[in-house]
Amino acid sequence: MMIVKKGIRNAVNFALFLGLIVFVTTSCSQIFSTVSNGEDLTISGSNSDSVINVILTAPNTSISYNDNIDLDGFSIEEFKNDGSTNFVEPLLNMFSYDKENIGVQNAWFIYGDYKEEFELTIEPKVLETLIISAKNYVVNWSLIEGDLSYEVYVNDTTYFLNTNSFSLADSCVAAGNISVKVKAIATSSKYTDSEYSNTLTFDKLNEVSDIQYVENTLTWEEITMAVKYDLLINGEFYTSSTNSLVFTDFQTGENTVIIQAVGNGEMIIDSHIFSKTFNKLYPVENIEYNYPNLQWDSENESCTYQVDYGDESIVTEDNYCELYLDSNIEYIITITALSNSSDTISSSSVTHDVNYEKLETPTCTIYLGDYGDEYVLHITAVPNAEKYTAKVILYNGLDEVLNFNPKVLTDDNLDLEITAGEEADKIYVEVVASDDDEIYADSDICVIERDLK
Repeated sequence: MMIVKKGIRNAVNFALFLGLIVFVTTSCSQIFSTVSNGEDLTISGSNSDSVINVILTAPNTSISYNDNIDLDGFSIEEFKNDGSTNFVEPLLNMFSYDKENIGVQNAWFIYGDYKEEFELTIEPKVLETLIISAKNYVVNWSLIEGDLSYEVYVNDTTYFLNTNSFSLADSCVAAGNISVKVKAIATSSKYTDSEYSNTLTFDKLNEVSDIQYVENTLTWEEITMAVKYDLLINGEFYTSSTNSLVFTDFQTGENTVIIQAVGNGEMIIDSHIFSKTFNKLYPVENIEYNYPNLQWDSENESCTYQVDYGDESIVTEDNYCELYLDSNIEYIITITALSNSSDTISSSSVTHDVNYEKLETPTCTIYLGDYGDEYVLHITAVPNAEKYTAKVILYNGLDEVLNFNPKVLTDDNLDLEITAGEEADKIYVEVVASDDDEIYADSDICVIERDLK
């Protein structure tokens, strides 16, 4: 704040702005000058005879003014406060100005009939320059007094805060080199912005770009300067010092993996997180084997299946296949739904025990019937068989004359009548014994022929 006698300017003003203390011994018509940030002025004084030495000081600055007020004709005792020579309170009460009004205004020093009018210039205070530091990726600085907010400058992005901290870990700052500086921003005309603070530099780690799952192991690319990697798998926390993690606890259906490269806790900042969803295929159900057919149920829409049995293995896109297993040997059949993309995981394997006994091969005979072109197929029953399927074909040379639909015979009647006709010169028959309960495997085929000429 500048205090000058109204209409008067001289070199004293310039000296005061330079922060000098000027001593002038003169009458009360002299110039009063000082600078203020809008707070109360500090006024103190002492007396000698009829002259009071008055010092006006602007708070929080080094600029003050020292002058003498000639109170000739006024009693010095009237300025005394409780008999002392300290005139702070009386003079404060008599010096009047509007500390909230930035700019030029009038003020008065009044005592009795004595009145001195001044022209004041109230200047805003420059806010204090901040000093910033960092811990655990959080930039901090001390709160300062005044009407203000804070501007945080991070590379080419500006953030405005009302608090005295800024987390780089929570911000959207891109990976790479990061520079941070802060300044105080005035929010009223009583203050002006501070200079920028000191600058801190950091390195933010690159984000993991993809995760693969192969042979029960999660793998990802190695991130330069990463101390470790934190993972969240279906809500459970894991950590790895390398770019891989053995994991076998994926659940059927969707599984979410979140990963973050971790810095050193000081000037190397954690990366942004990367998330990937893996779909673990459903295991097959209801495996059935009826020699030679193996089939199963599956809820998976599109995948391939691996079938392992003994030392053999086959892969099929269907939910069935043919396996020609030897009878009276125990087999453990394992079926796995296989992953067919980078974001799917093979199902859990399902096993099915097979130890079956094959029915004996029936014996068959063809004999002449009661009429010249009629013949009878006779099947000898075998243990545990419940039905016999006969396929009959009539030939003339190499040509088929007639191919009968397969006939099913049971133990009640194991004879099948065959009418050969005049064109046929050979009867060809295949017979298979089977079990309705599918406890036993079908027998081998019994093949029998009879020439008719």
